[in-house]
Amino acid sequence: MPYKHKSDFEARTDLKKYDEDALMLYAFELGFLDSDDDIHEVAAECRTGGGGDKKCDFIYIDEDAKIALIAQAYLCQSIGKGAKANKASDLNTASAWVFKGDIGKFSKAIAQRVVALREAVASGKISQLYIWYVHNREESADVQAELDTVANTTRSTIKEAYRKEIKVIAEEVGDKKIERLWEQSKQTKIFVSDKIEIPMEADGITMKGAKWTAYQTSISGKQLHELYQQHGDGLFTANVRNYLGSAKRGDPINSKMLESAKDRSGDFWVFNNGITALVHNFEPTEGKLTLTGMSIINGAQTTGTIGSLLTAPDVNLKVSLRVIKCSDEKTVEDIIRYNNRQNATVDSDFRSNEVQQDRLRKAFEADHQDLFYSGGRRDFKKPDDKRILSPDTVAQTLTAFNGNPYDAYNNKRGIWKLNDLYADAFNENLTAEHIIFVYALGEAIDSYKHMLLGKSRLDEEEKQLEFLTKRGSRMLLLSAIAYALEVLINKRIGNKEKLKFKNKKNFEKYIELWTPIVVFAMKIIGTLEPALSSGSYKSREKVDEAHKNFCVMAGMGLSTFPGLLDDFADHVGE
Repeated sequence: MPYKHKSDFEARTDLKKYDEDALMLYAFELGFLDSDDDIHEVAAECRTGGGGDKKCDFIYIDEDAKIALIAQAYLCQSIGKGAKANKASDLNTASAWVFKGDIGKFSKAIAQRVVALREAVASGKISQLYIWYVHNREESADVQAELDTVANTTRSTIKEAYRKEIKVIAEEVGDKKIERLWEQSKQTKIFVSDKIEIPMEADGITMKGAKWTAYQTSISGKQLHELYQQHGDGLFTANVRNYLGSAKRGDPINSKMLESAKDRSGDFWVFNNGITALVHNFEPTEGKLTLTGMSIINGAQTTGTIGSLLTAPDVNLKVSLRVIKCSDEKTVEDIIRYNNRQNATVDSDFRSNEVQQDRLRKAFEADHQDLFYSGGRRDFKKPDDKRILSPDTVAQTLTAFNGNPYDAYNNKRGIWKLNDLYADAFNENLTAEHIIFVYALGEAIDSYKHMLLGKSRLDEEEKQLEFLTKRGSRMLLLSAIAYALEVLINKRIGNKEKLKFKNKKNFEKYIELWTPIVVFAMKIIGTLEPALSSGSYKSREKVDEAHKNFCVMAGMGLSTFPGLLDDFADHVGE
């Protein structure tokens, strides 16, 4: 069958540089990232290839969401052949190494990620672990059987090594799964197209709008359990969030819901807000409601909690159900959006309508139409033809560039929440051009790491990669370059917060302009090492000392090679 996601993936020229990892990153972006997250930043932090990766290409850790992911990528070049099952079994090797292997036998590119994942699991900061085998062919029963073994083995390994029980989900992510993720990202597809008959004890209520018709009734917990067991996340293809699990994002709501489903099933209807679903059609008759197609747009947590019970709930458990049919695409998008307003907020939500964010959004729209900056607003459809500048990454890089890598790394959410940190990053003088200037530096650092991962490395380059895989290294290096910028460009800077590139170019060119600065800075990263500990920064004082030492070494190095960075300097203005 033709898959729509394939043409969309082929159009993603920004991912081509990742070679065999490109499809894995594309699938991950569809499945895990919000619309304004930056996949390139994730790639720089989480890819682990380049030899010595112990069959593991990608390790993602999100302690806020309490989830982690280990992935392996495979691209089949032979037409008509399926994905190799032995590549799936390789994930058993990857899992064993990640959770039990000698850390000294890992490559520098993966060791830091493994340590971070072990620490997160051991401290209870991870409640769900995904294991993905990503490939460009259709899924098969043989491969999934191998992955079921991987999940069971990993679950046992973690329980033995860390005395923790976490949910382990091993999935084959091939054409069908990626297509489903793509359809979900478009928020218009009702994946489950079956006819579903829902018994009714009493007549429901019909409501009509200009472009929609709805029906209100109830569904039994037993039938909801059956639907989830049959279709899983396919029930949520028009939802902005799948089922998060009973411990996702540190939120006890789902676990409390689980308790009431088990212990107070007769009261569940009045405790719970119920479910709203898009359908192709509905037809109420005496004693039943017949649905054609179903996608739950609100109530994924209710459905997932009930559906995940080991046995179906008793007959007393009922859930309020509202179904809506609508053929107008814009109205469908609005229905989905407004039905999900109660989703957990993040700190940037509360700043998204603030005057500085509104001003910056308009500046990007007017003068930088190849780039997109949301300013923290999440109620937009991701533009396919623009480079996304993640608001969180913008806030972090601005904070680091202004001399505070400590909070840029350790206090990411605090930048949006605390007035002093927010004002330092987003003041009335901040321009879109300065954001681009700083953001491109962060991307240049990521590109340099990507280059190191993809080549045979000299001893010096191994040390550089070891530095770049340490948590906090990106923000520390960025801040050090900003601190020493006058020395690097050999000219006086009146106001560092007004720096920009003089001539308008495309974003890739801005990254290229920063590259010589990054290459030079990597020669003297030994001056920054004392500021980093295994998982953060040692202290603000150590950071300040590292900045000063870096600046001194930069001056000494450039005195030997005068004019080395003049081309970059010629492109910088205020």
